[in-house]
Amino acid sequence: MIKRINLNEQIYQALKLDILEQRIGFGEKLANRELQERFGVSSTPIRDAINRLYNDGFVENITNVGARVIAFDVNMALDVNEVIAALHREAIAMSLNKGHKDELIPILQQHIDCQTQLINTDEYFLHDRLFHQSLFDYCENECLKKILFQHSGLWKLLVLYYYKYKNKNSDRERAIIDHRNILAACKEGDIAAAQAYVEVHFHGAVESLAKITCEEAPPGFCRQKGGGPGVSQY
Repeated sequence: MIKRINLNEQIYQALKLDILEQRIGFGEKLANRELQERFGVSSTPIRDAINRLYNDGFVENITNVGARVIAFDVNMALDVNEVIAALHREAIAMSLNKGHKDELIPILQQHIDCQTQLINTDEYFLHDRLFHQSLFDYCENECLKKILFQHSGLWKLLVLYYYKYKNKNSDRERAIIDHRNILAACKEGDIAAAQAYVEVHFHGAVESLAKITCEEAPPGFCRQKGGGPGVSQY
């Protein structure tokens, strides 16, 4: 059966995609009246869409006239990075402890191979994401998956923003090396080593973004004095 997407869902998905692809940038306003004109609807579905984007963590400062897309905040980025890293460490332990090594290994290898072959294309990001997703597919813990899903939208937004601003092959190559190290540890069944490589992988992105100076940073990028921003670079 084909599921029909209602109008509210279409508007929400369209705005979400605009934010993810940065057609609506960090810190930009979402004005109710402008969105009503764009979609040809009343205020109700617009407000519903904005409320859902707020629940996703994409917007803030909701008023009667609209809202504002979140700024790229240092502490927010670091918080998301830490949460996602912790979830990955647990997912690896659960997947290996529950005897799924033989199922997991070839899938991880497949996505690494695709990342390597597609490093100069946007398809790189698909296999990068699927590599990480595979670690959760075999953890047999729905609660862990649910927590990941709750943070996945904001996580994806930060990842895409990271690569848009620092789109260098050296960053992608380093991510692939990290993935290979994680894979090698999984092959050995060495949970502690796999978790350590996950930590290195996520920490590397923090170090990269910490090098961005205030003068170099694009609009919507917020820095805390004495601090450095970071999101996972996969």
